[in-house]
This record gives sequence, C-alpha cells and structure tokens, in this order.
Amino acid sequence: MFSRSRITFALVAACILVLGSVPALASTIGTSTNGTWTYVFTISPGVSFTTVNQGGPIGSPNGTFGGYSTNGLPAGYDEIDGFVGSGNTDSNGNFEVEIALQYRLIADPTQLLDYTFIEQNSFWATPGVSTFPNDGSTAFLVTYWVFDPNFDPQFGTLNAGANYATNIDPPCTSCSLDITFVPAVVVTPEPSSLLLLATGSAGAWFTRRRRWF
Repeated sequence: MFSRSRITFALVAACILVLGSVPALASTIGTSTNGTWTYVFTISPGVSFTTVNQGGPIGSPNGTFGGYSTNGLPAGYDEIDGFVGSGNTDSNGNFEVEIALQYRLIADPTQLLDYTFIEQNSFWATPGVSTFPNDGSTAFLVTYWVFDPNFDPQFGTLNAGANYATNIDPPCTSCSLDITFVPAVVVTPEPSSLLLLATGSAGAWFTRRRRWF
C-alpha cells in the first residue's frame, strides 16, 4: 500500500515535469515567418495609403497581397487610379522591389500623379517607421501604366527610394513608411490541459500499482 504522502509526491512530480516541458511561444521576423504584414505609406500630412500582405512581407514568395485602402488625397487629385508592384535587379546587383501608386488629376483625368517606392527585400521585412533611403542605385521597373486591356505597362530606369513622377522624378522627402507585423497564431496545448493529463496519468499509475501489491 502507498501512503498519502507518496501519492501527493507522485502527483506533484508529474505536474512539475509536464509544466516544465511547456514550450514558450516565440516568433522571429523574417521573409519565411507566417503572419500579417501591414504597410502604411504616408505621402504628405493627412495623405496615406495602407496595404496588407498575408503570409510573408512584400517581396517574399510566401506573401499574398491582401488589398489596400486610402486616407486623404493629394491636393487636386480625386482618387487612386492604380496600384502595382514589380521587382528587378538594380545597378548594384541587388534585388529591388517596387510599389507604385497613381492618383488621377481632377482637372484632367488623363493626367496621373505617380509615386514609386523602391527598396531591397530586407527593407520590406523590417517592422517600424522609416523613410525611404536612396543608396544611389537604379533599377528597370514600371514607370507608367493605365488599367486598360489594350495598354501595357511602360518600363524605364528609376531611382531607389521614394519618388513621384514629374519630368525629373524628384524624391518624395515627406514620404515615410510604418511596417507592423502580427505573427500567425499557433495553437498549442494549454498548461491546464497538460496538468490534467499529468494528474490523470499519475492516478492511473497508482491504481495499477495498488492492484499489484
């Protein structure tokens, strides 16, 4: 026969063993980390647009485009005419990813204001607020397009960083980006469930031992 103190010791030992084996939840930011990536592009005070990637960040083969939304409009423009992404190797041999956005001019809908945001893959996978650095590189990417089945996107050489399309493509000094990342939820057994399993196992072990002795 086992004394009550031995039963208590067996149950406590089993609980400590199980609780000590419960893994801590941890996430590492990277292009292969599954989750939701939210990008808020600020163009000027009161004017921004947000795009979301599911799975991986912009530029990652694991990422899936989840749509975009706008907040405010540049003066004289009524709405976004288009939103597109592309990528190519730059003049320094690095791979650059472009996010391009077009606003339509109210006075003349055929005139568009183009913004291009061009940075390397690692930039799009780094959460936080930042401006768009220009490392002096250039890349052959989308420069102009119209959503028309009979019109193909136009390509040309663009500077890295944030620029808006005029005759000289000046940098957008007011542009910034806020990246947030929320990891996908991984379902793991709760410690209370593991505790219940441990106490049940210990009780079954004691019952069997009691029959043997």
